[in-house]
Amino acid sequence: MERKIPNFAGTWQMRSSENFDELLKKLAVNVMLRVIASFPRWETDTKISCEQTLVKGEGPKTSWSRELTNDGKLILTMRADDVVCTRVYERQ
Repeated sequence: MERKIPNFAGTWQMRSSENFDELLKKLAVNVMLRVIASFPRWETDTKISCEQTLVKGEGPKTSWSRELTNDGKLILTMRADDVVCTRVYERQ
């Protein structure tokens, strides 16, 4: 069975954001500048996720997922150890 890739294209407006500041604190922000190895995989036909490993092996374990819901929302979930940030977007 061939997987149909959902259309993430378009302009999205954020409707909510939870724990983003806590996520940045956990990541010490500068960790975003480090090189990371990413291995995305499809969980369902509408959700892709990725666990990330820092090449230098320092810092928290991180992951993210993107999901298109049946009602047209895009849910972005980011994790750094025990901190979870969820942002919800709607297509304009």
